[in-house]
Amino acid sequence: MRIKKNIRIGIASTRKILDEAKGVMEAIQRGESPPKSVGGEIYFENIQTLQSVLTEKRITLLRTIKERKPKSIYELAKILQRDTKNVSDDVNKLSELGFITLTKSKEGRVRVRPDVEYDNILLEIPISDSKAKRHCKHLVTTQGV
Repeated sequence: MRIKKNIRIGIASTRKILDEAKGVMEAIQRGESPPKSVGGEIYFENIQTLQSVLTEKRITLLRTIKERKPKSIYELAKILQRDTKNVSDDVNKLSELGFITLTKSKEGRVRVRPDVEYDNILLEIPISDSKAKRHCKHLVTTQGV
Protein backbone atom coordinates (compact mmCIF):
# COMPACT_ATOMS: atom_id res chain seq x y z
CA MET A 1 0.00 0.00 0.00
CA ARG A 2 1.33 3.43 -1.00
CA ILE A 3 1.44 6.16 1.66
CA LYS A 4 0.06 9.50 0.50
CA LYS A 5 2.40 12.46 0.81
CA ASN A 6 1.30 15.98 1.61
CA ILE A 7 2.73 19.43 1.14
CA ARG A 8 1.60 22.04 3.64
CA ILE A 9 1.03 25.65 2.65
CA GLY A 10 -0.06 28.51 4.84
CA ILE A 11 0.06 32.13 5.82
CA ALA A 12 2.86 33.43 8.05
CA SER A 13 3.59 37.05 8.86
CA THR A 14 6.82 38.61 7.65
CA ARG A 15 7.59 39.53 11.27
CA LYS A 16 7.47 35.86 12.30
CA ILE A 17 9.79 34.86 9.47
CA LEU A 18 12.25 37.67 10.25
CA ASP A 19 12.25 36.68 13.93
CA GLU A 20 13.03 33.09 12.94
CA ALA A 21 15.82 34.20 10.57
CA LYS A 22 17.32 36.32 13.36
CA GLY A 23 17.33 33.30 15.67
CA VAL A 24 19.08 31.19 13.02
CA MET A 25 21.73 33.88 12.46
CA GLU A 26 22.35 34.22 16.20
CA ALA A 27 22.75 30.42 16.53
CA ILE A 28 25.30 30.43 13.68
CA GLN A 29 27.23 33.29 15.31
CA ARG A 30 27.41 31.27 18.54
CA GLY A 31 28.80 28.34 16.54
CA GLU A 32 25.64 26.28 16.98
CA SER A 33 23.76 24.43 14.28
CA PRO A 34 20.56 26.24 13.37
CA PRO A 35 17.32 24.29 13.85
CA LYS A 36 16.25 22.43 10.73
CA SER A 37 13.10 23.64 9.01
CA VAL A 38 10.26 21.22 8.51
CA GLY A 39 10.25 19.89 4.94
CA GLY A 40 7.25 20.05 2.63
CA GLU A 41 6.13 23.46 3.85
CA ILE A 42 5.64 26.67 1.89
CA TYR A 43 4.36 29.80 3.60
CA PHE A 44 2.96 32.94 2.02
CA GLU A 45 2.98 36.47 3.36
CA ASN A 46 -0.78 36.86 2.84
CA ILE A 47 -3.78 35.26 1.16
CA GLN A 48 -3.46 37.50 -1.92
CA THR A 49 0.08 36.23 -2.57
CA LEU A 50 -1.09 32.65 -2.16
CA GLN A 51 -3.90 33.26 -4.67
CA SER A 52 -1.52 34.87 -7.16
CA VAL A 53 0.75 31.80 -7.04
CA LEU A 54 -1.83 29.01 -6.92
CA THR A 55 -4.09 30.13 -9.74
CA GLU A 56 -6.69 27.82 -11.26
CA LYS A 57 -4.42 27.21 -14.29
CA ARG A 58 -1.45 26.31 -12.07
CA ILE A 59 -3.52 23.92 -9.95
CA THR A 60 -4.72 22.26 -13.17
CA LEU A 61 -1.07 22.08 -14.25
CA LEU A 62 -0.10 20.37 -10.96
CA ARG A 63 -2.94 17.85 -11.29
CA THR A 64 -2.03 17.12 -14.91
CA ILE A 65 1.61 16.48 -14.01
CA LYS A 66 0.54 14.15 -11.16
CA GLU A 67 -2.03 12.22 -13.20
CA ARG A 68 -0.54 12.16 -16.73
CA LYS A 69 3.20 12.19 -15.87
CA PRO A 70 4.41 14.08 -18.97
CA LYS A 71 7.98 13.44 -20.07
CA SER A 72 8.64 17.10 -20.92
CA ILE A 73 7.27 20.61 -20.53
CA TYR A 74 6.43 20.56 -24.25
CA GLU A 75 4.31 17.41 -23.76
CA LEU A 76 2.64 19.01 -20.72
CA ALA A 77 1.77 22.10 -22.79
CA LYS A 78 0.22 19.90 -25.50
CA ILE A 79 -1.86 18.00 -22.92
CA LEU A 80 -3.06 21.29 -21.40
CA GLN A 81 -3.56 22.89 -24.84
CA ARG A 82 -1.60 25.94 -23.65
CA ASP A 83 1.30 27.90 -25.07
CA THR A 84 4.64 26.17 -24.30
CA LYS A 85 6.31 29.38 -23.04
CA ASN A 86 3.45 30.13 -20.63
CA VAL A 87 3.49 26.55 -19.32
CA SER A 88 7.29 26.72 -18.98
CA ASP A 89 7.01 29.97 -17.00
CA ASP A 90 4.40 28.42 -14.67
CA VAL A 91 6.47 25.23 -14.22
CA ASN A 92 9.61 27.22 -13.42
CA LYS A 93 7.79 29.43 -10.88
CA LEU A 94 6.21 26.41 -9.17
CA SER A 95 9.56 24.60 -9.18
CA GLU A 96 11.30 27.64 -7.68
CA LEU A 97 8.77 27.60 -4.82
CA GLY A 98 9.01 23.85 -4.22
CA PHE A 99 5.74 22.64 -5.73
CA ILE A 100 7.38 20.81 -8.67
CA THR A 101 10.61 18.84 -9.08
CA LEU A 102 12.38 19.13 -12.45
CA THR A 103 14.61 16.39 -13.83
CA LYS A 104 16.75 16.77 -16.95
CA SER A 105 16.85 13.71 -19.20
CA LYS A 106 20.05 12.56 -20.86
CA GLU A 107 18.36 10.75 -23.75
CA GLY A 108 18.93 12.52 -27.09
CA ARG A 109 17.71 16.08 -26.85
CA VAL A 110 17.76 17.55 -23.37
CA ARG A 111 14.26 17.48 -21.93
CA VAL A 112 13.06 18.65 -18.57
CA ARG A 113 10.54 16.33 -16.91
CA PRO A 114 8.26 17.93 -14.29
CA ASP A 115 7.13 15.86 -11.32
CA VAL A 116 4.72 16.39 -8.44
CA GLU A 117 5.85 14.25 -5.51
CA TYR A 118 2.84 14.70 -3.21
CA ASP A 119 -0.84 13.82 -3.29
CA ASN A 120 -2.42 16.70 -1.37
CA ILE A 121 -1.87 20.37 -0.67
CA LEU A 122 -2.92 21.15 2.90
CA LEU A 123 -3.74 24.78 3.68
CA GLU A 124 -3.09 26.20 7.14
CA ILE A 125 -4.17 29.72 8.07
CA PRO A 126 -3.50 30.66 11.69
CA ILE A 127 -6.21 32.78 13.27
CA SER A 128 -4.13 33.70 16.30
CA ASP A 129 -0.61 35.12 15.84
CA SER A 130 0.65 32.93 18.70
CA LYS A 131 -0.37 29.85 16.68
CA ALA A 132 1.63 30.89 13.60
CA LYS A 133 4.20 28.40 12.29
CA ARG A 134 7.71 28.63 13.71
CA HIS A 135 9.63 26.62 11.09
CA CYS A 136 9.14 27.67 7.48
CA LYS A 137 10.93 26.30 4.44
CA HIS A 138 9.89 29.17 2.15
CA LEU A 139 8.13 32.45 2.65
CA VAL A 140 6.63 33.80 -0.52
CA THR A 141 6.14 37.57 -0.51
CA THR A 142 4.53 39.82 -3.07
CA GLN A 143 8.03 40.61 -4.39
CA GLY A 144 8.63 36.89 -5.10
CA VAL A 145 5.58 36.49 -7.34
